[in-house]
Amino acid sequence: MYSWNKRAILGCAALSLALFACSNENSDAATSVAVQEPELEDNSAKVGIVENLNSAHVDGRAASLKDFNGGQERMYHYYELASKVRLYELDSVTLDTTGTMWRGYVLDTNGNFSFDSIPLSSPYVMIEAVPAEDSEVNINARAIIDVRKTSSVSVNLLTYMESFRLRYLVQSGMAFDSAKTQAKREVLDAFGFYDEPLDYEKKDDPSIQEYLDFTGWHVFRIFRDSVMTEFSQSGSIKGCETLKNLDGWPMKSHISWVANIVHSNAYKLDIPYEYYEAIGRTEYYQYAKSQVNHATNFFSALLGLGKCTADLNGAYADVQDGYFRIQCDGNRWSIVLNGHKQIDHSEGTMTDDRDGKTYKTVTYNIDGSPKTWMIENLDYGNSERKEWCLDLKPENPNFNSHRWNNIRLADSSGCGIYGGLYRAYDALMLDTTMLAENAMDSCVANNSAITDTAEMMESCYYTSLNKAKISQWADSVENANGYIQGICPDGWHIPTTEEWSALMSYLEGAYTYESILGDPSGFGLNAIGQISNGSGFIEKNSEVYFASKPGPVAAYQNQVWSWSRKIDNPLIGYGIDVLISFVRCVKN
Repeated sequence: MYSWNKRAILGCAALSLALFACSNENSDAATSVAVQEPELEDNSAKVGIVENLNSAHVDGRAASLKDFNGGQERMYHYYELASKVRLYELDSVTLDTTGTMWRGYVLDTNGNFSFDSIPLSSPYVMIEAVPAEDSEVNINARAIIDVRKTSSVSVNLLTYMESFRLRYLVQSGMAFDSAKTQAKREVLDAFGFYDEPLDYEKKDDPSIQEYLDFTGWHVFRIFRDSVMTEFSQSGSIKGCETLKNLDGWPMKSHISWVANIVHSNAYKLDIPYEYYEAIGRTEYYQYAKSQVNHATNFFSALLGLGKCTADLNGAYADVQDGYFRIQCDGNRWSIVLNGHKQIDHSEGTMTDDRDGKTYKTVTYNIDGSPKTWMIENLDYGNSERKEWCLDLKPENPNFNSHRWNNIRLADSSGCGIYGGLYRAYDALMLDTTMLAENAMDSCVANNSAITDTAEMMESCYYTSLNKAKISQWADSVENANGYIQGICPDGWHIPTTEEWSALMSYLEGAYTYESILGDPSGFGLNAIGQISNGSGFIEKNSEVYFASKPGPVAAYQNQVWSWSRKIDNPLIGYGIDVLISFVRCVKN
């Protein structure tokens, strides 16, 4: 008799490496006989229609599962060519195995298999697929089907979970069809997929793959044999005593593990979709987003919150000592950062009269004084003042502020979500009087190979600036006007180092990136990604700078000359003739 709780089965030796072979657990010959089928009406087994299934056919696919580790796709549960597949005939009253088994094999790298012309005595069969030996999640997936109604099936870890509950319901007297419908709904609810019309048993439906990828790890780590037994009897994980303390691994650890899925994937989503699109890695973004959404729903199930409805509007639960908060808006559960410092702020908009573009703004009360910042990078340029855009590509996905690589001149539409990049000459609206003495002549002489006069002049404007002159000019303009407008719209200005410092001190401890989990600071940074040359992992690029008033700055007992500022740490930017920066303007 088949052991339902064991993960691997030692089958009989294969007669030959054929598509499938008839086998028998009790060494009896396989024959087609009349069977009895339970009915639903009075919850008791009744004699049903006698079926004679002499030539059943089933096509299927053993579903492999993947995740992304640092941006690299990785199969954690998979099947290879000739992976074993078994088809068991089941008793139509108890869904116990009858002792008759057919053996088949995976036919290709997509996990497809086929059983043809199978003589059955019962319409109910269980199909079991054995993953590759080195699969990290090494569970034999299985599915129970009625071959009269289903001839094509996906065998996966959700159908595996369903099989326990389905068998219990049938043995309790429920008709197979009703039991299967109920078990399928309860499996989905156990993961918080409330009302999702997912037919995870459907073979050729790519839309279910993300759900299979997410749930596979949890079936392996959480729904272990003892939990599965309890789920099979109750159809729910709410109040599951075994789950609360499974093999010394308490519920808090389960919650922490799911929270880590949220945290690691939300971090990737600080980098906007446009970056992944530019480098040809949108599947990584979509994967991370689905992982966060699915983990949020799973939290609601693990915490016993149930489906988010109008009656639960405003309900919430804190996770990991309040680091995350799960909250219901009357329609769906969402998750927000709650453990970071929450910054009081108000949001608004401003419109640049020069080109009609509208930018989001934020106002903080810093040291008792309101200060309004743009929370989107300036995206403006004209024929005289150059705006550059990120120009990342799949073959070259990294941006370096010092080398001016992977950038292009902006066209009439601007630069999009990241806004423009500017050299000091353009951001500060400098002119040729700011060139170093004789530097222009020297620059031209050193670039005599350049025959285009305009190109030579432009190059020398950027590389021959006089820091001392610029510092004096900046102080003089600030003393006269109170600020340096630079390339900012009228009524706004380039921030000073003191304004940057005051802002960073005010936001200290807050999360400053625009995130799928919210933006507690209101500052709305969009991270730029970078791909590690060694590992291929996608990370945030920390070498990103923003324009500031130029001049000498005392920092860490060292005085440096700066015209830009890093955001994610207190370091001061440098290199007016080297660095290219974004611009965030401050209201006058």
